[in-house]
This record gives sequence, structure tokens and C-alpha cells, in this order.
Amino acid sequence: MPTDTHGAFIERNVCPACGSGSHRLLVDLPYVAPPISEYLLEFYGVGPGRTMLEKLDGIRYTLLECERCDMIWQSRAPGRELLERLYERWIGLADSVDRDATARLDERIPLLRELMSIVSGMDRPPGSLRMLDFGMGWGRWLLIARGLGCRVWGVELSDTRLAHAGALAIPTLGWDEIRDYEFDFINTEQVFEHLVDPYETLVHLSRSLAPGGLLKISVPPSTDIHRRLEANDWKAAKSTRNSLNAVAPLEHLNCYHGRALVAMAQRAGLEQAYLPTRAHYQFVSLSGGPKSLAKQIAKPIYRTRRGAYRLFRRAS
Repeated sequence: MPTDTHGAFIERNVCPACGSGSHRLLVDLPYVAPPISEYLLEFYGVGPGRTMLEKLDGIRYTLLECERCDMIWQSRAPGRELLERLYERWIGLADSVDRDATARLDERIPLLRELMSIVSGMDRPPGSLRMLDFGMGWGRWLLIARGLGCRVWGVELSDTRLAHAGALAIPTLGWDEIRDYEFDFINTEQVFEHLVDPYETLVHLSRSLAPGGLLKISVPPSTDIHRRLEANDWKAAKSTRNSLNAVAPLEHLNCYHGRALVAMAQRAGLEQAYLPTRAHYQFVSLSGGPKSLAKQIAKPIYRTRRGAYRLFRRAS
């Protein structure tokens, strides 16, 4: 278990995925000096960035890599108080909900296709499927699932996002309430990279999987991360060649290779699962032209082989 040895920070000296204590040091830099300080000021803005740096004096940004499963993680993770500051005060919640509300139709279609594939692959009427979105954000995934007829629940840390869910009549659960339910599908989209204790969270969620149920983990890909770290370009924009978003200080505490996800799942008593091929391609659309069609065909293969998107079920 992680131990709180730095006040607002929690020290993590063993691999959060496989539990190994054997690791190598990749990065060790002070938060309050370049390049990390420059990253925080640019990413969060000068005002919030300076406030953050005041809290980070004396703390170092340290990346470790597991010698067993190649998991990469920040050894010093924010404690609960610092996490609440980060997600409720320093990140622009008003801006992000506005961006979500104004998202174009083509930004929502991939979620619709994903959910249609999931429902089709589970081969059951949508109304019989109970779905949990752990880390639901503004509830977009759940709204689409509910629109398809599924029964839905959400879990979220942010009070602001919970209030938003209430306004949309999305039922929400607390951490301890999850154990009182059984779910046919548990969605975790861009969540496990943020967790201080991902293995413990996975165990907790897996106990609420119904027989035959599936749990999805989707995280930022760790593709080429060693080269990116060597390039040391902390100002590189997200999705660019040198972007270090996968190991973003304070936020992306865990950076997973596919084998790390599988190792963590096996440790939790889960095995990798797959939707039928027909489910992935049943809802391919020709309306977007050749480029869109090629992306739709390649996406299911690309995301599972690159380790960023995996499905798991209880081991038989």
C-alpha cells in the first residue's frame, strides 16, 4: 500500500501494477525549477501554476520504471487534500463543462460507436445491461449509454461534476456503495493513469462485476515514452511527437505499457477479454469518406495492441 511520508504527498516505492519492489530511476527533478515549473505555469496558467508551486517547494518529480512489467509511475503522488485542490480549484472546471456542452456531433460519434459495439458484443438487450462509469466526468458516456436503453450509474470525485450529474438525473454512487451492486460493464476512461492506488481500485471494482461482466481500462498510450523523456521537451503540445502528456506531473501518476495492464489485472484475478470481431465492425459508417473508414477499421486493432485500451473479466 502507498504510504504518506511527505505531508500532502504519498510515497509509492513499489510498482502500482504488479507489486514488484524492483525498479529503476528514470527522472528526478524539483517541481519548483525548470523544466517542471515551466510546464506547470504553462499548462495550468500563471495564477494557478504559482499557487501550485508554493505547495510543491521541497518536493521532487520522480519517475520510476518497474523492472518486472515496465510500468512507469510517479513515486510521489498527491494526497487527497492536494487532489481536491487540483481538480476542484486549479483545473478550469467551468471551461471544461462548457467545452463538453459545445462538443460537436463528430466528437460524440466515436463514443456512440463504442457503446453500440459493447452492447452488440455482449449479445443482450440493452435494457438488461447495468453499466457503471467510474470517473464519469461530465457524464457524456453515461448519457449515450442511457440513450441506448442501458441502466446506468456513475462515480466521480469532483463535487462540481457530481452536481452536474444530479442535474442530468444520472444516479451516482460513493466508493463504499459500489460493493452493493453488480454491473455487466464497468467503464474507466482515462482514469487509471490518475489513481494513487490503481491495483486496490481495480480489485474493488472487480468485486462488483456480474457473472460474464466486462471491465474496460483505457489510458494514455506509453508509446515511445523513453525517447520522449530523452527529448525532454516539457512544452511539447499534447498529441505531438514529443508530448510528455502520458507522464504529466501531478495528474498522470501512472504510465502503462500493455503488459503492465495485463499484469495488474492478473494480480487482481482478472483475464483479458475481447468483443467479437463483428461487434467492432457492425456499425462502421461510410459517410465520413475513405480516411474515416480506414480509422474505424484500424482503431480496434491499434488501441488493443498499443496497450491503451483493454477489456477484462473475472478469470475462469
